[in-house]
Amino acid sequence: MDDDVDVLELAGAVEGTRAERAPSTSRTSTDPIIIRVESGDGNHISNNRAISNVTAKRVLLAAAATATKVLDSATVSEFQAETSNHTLRATP
Repeated sequence: MDDDVDVLELAGAVEGTRAERAPSTSRTSTDPIIIRVESGDGNHISNNRAISNVTAKRVLLAAAATATKVLDSATVSEFQAETSNHTLRATP
């Protein structure tokens, strides 16, 4: 697992996932990323909730992840995309 990914790295569907892991204490420059989607077409991420006492990006979409749907898994400020080819329904 890369140092900048704290919980999940995936391509495919993630729905209603519960994952627990203590964040790395060696992190120096970036916020933890809960779900990172590196690649794939038509990924679907839905109904995920992360509770943390540190600032974190809940979902990050890499440029190679296309036509990804992210539903109810991150607020606008917790979401980051390196591609414009996605749909986001942010958690309020």
